[in-house]
Amino acid sequence: MCNAKLCVEDQILMTLSYLREYPTFFHRGIKWGINESNAYRIVIRTEKALINSGLFKLPGKKILSKSK
Repeated sequence: MCNAKLCVEDQILMTLSYLREYPTFFHRGIKWGINESNAYRIVIRTEKALINSGLFKLPGKKILSKSK
């Protein structure tokens, strides 16, 4: 499966960089050469796939709040 401009590896990398920095989708799109709505769809779809795989889990908001 490959987006017209981004292969699967790049889609995963874009998603992980988004999760690390939380930039706007507009900025993700500029960096990766795609439009904002495509950046949003790719990040959401890839994030769901990573979570559903069971190999990737982000801590919940309550856990993050307790650590502060």
